[in-house]
Amino acid sequence: MNINIFLFPLLSIILVILLFQDYDWSSIVGLVIICFLNFLYFKNIKREGLNLISEDLIYDPVTNLFSSNYFRYHLMEDFQRAKRTKTNLSLLIFDIDHFKEININLGFRFGDLVLKEVAQLTNNCIRTSDVLSYLGGDEFGVILYNSDKETSKMIGERIIKKLTSSPLIISIDERRESIHFTISMGGSTLSDNMDSPLELIDKARLNLEKAKRRGGNEFIFD
Repeated sequence: MNINIFLFPLLSIILVILLFQDYDWSSIVGLVIICFLNFLYFKNIKREGLNLISEDLIYDPVTNLFSSNYFRYHLMEDFQRAKRTKTNLSLLIFDIDHFKEININLGFRFGDLVLKEVAQLTNNCIRTSDVLSYLGGDEFGVILYNSDKETSKMIGERIIKKLTSSPLIISIDERRESIHFTISMGGSTLSDNMDSPLELIDKARLNLEKAKRRGGNEFIFD
């Protein structure tokens, strides 16, 4: 956690101690002002939210994408905003079919580079307003604010085509591998009867699981 957020309250405490060395009416006024300033300070921190989260909890070091912590935080914010303004909100969750075999057959270093390439290629397929996050394992999530079902399906199909149309060429030291894989993806769109962003996640994950049960290499968005 960033220790800078405690500097203002610490200075406030020191100032209060100095004020009350000579107790009079001005000390009371000073205390009220300091309390009010601290109230505004912490209200601003609460609004910004992420100032209380260390950078290593916001970003994933392997993919350089937002982490699952940030994904949940941002989805909560977008969910509440979409409900309040009656704006479309959709979600895509996808993973790499049989990713474990890549790690087993080629090693974890190749696996990590595959994840990094998937992250970069997916970023090229989404809008600047969309939020792409690494959710762990071989799973990724995309928050699509102001995106209806049809638009979100087109974005999902574009991601799949980009990732699977040709193999990834990855080199480590003097070893060069051509890696081809398929993607399974599930999607969901905010509906009036949803009361929590978890329902949006559960729906997308349920569709992803359906796609996996059908053998993978499939996109389900219903």
